[in-house]
Amino acid sequence: MANKTNIASFVIMSILILGLGGYIVYDQGWLPIRQDLPDDPTPEIKNMWYINGSNYTFDGDVLIEDTLLNIIVNEGEDVYLDFRAIINGYNEVGLGSVQFSIMLDGVYYSQPQLLYTLEEKTGHQLKLASFNYLNTTMAPGNHTTQIRVSELWAENPSLRVYAFMVQCRQIHSN
Repeated sequence: MANKTNIASFVIMSILILGLGGYIVYDQGWLPIRQDLPDDPTPEIKNMWYINGSNYTFDGDVLIEDTLLNIIVNEGEDVYLDFRAIINGYNEVGLGSVQFSIMLDGVYYSQPQLLYTLEEKTGHQLKLASFNYLNTTMAPGNHTTQIRVSELWAENPSLRVYAFMVQCRQIHSN
């Protein structure tokens, strides 16, 4: 019986030693790393603009005033936009909707576009709105961006809170 215990102990110790030795060899960089495999691209954020607000009421089709951001895009940068909001709506009769879209340099983009339906029911409804957009072809220079919100048959809609972020980032390999 002692012989089987010694063999089992030897096997367990060998596995631990091999594992620890392999980790040390890998961690210390003693093994050559293959250079022919591409690295994952990692974005390097160059510039970032951010606003947040609360209790924004609207009627019809409007631009959210404080989401007007003047951004600067440098050569080789992508532009990433992220918008999040909580819609507060009240819709007793029929269906109503709230829609978000973006405007870049005075031009409305039809995509991405988010449509949130407020159901027919008594009382306030809270809906989470969120979208992001990546533009990989924006020309270098100064640009403007803004969020447009539209309501259709929604009663007294508002944005309880909202946040808008724009990042200019350069994609490169490690």
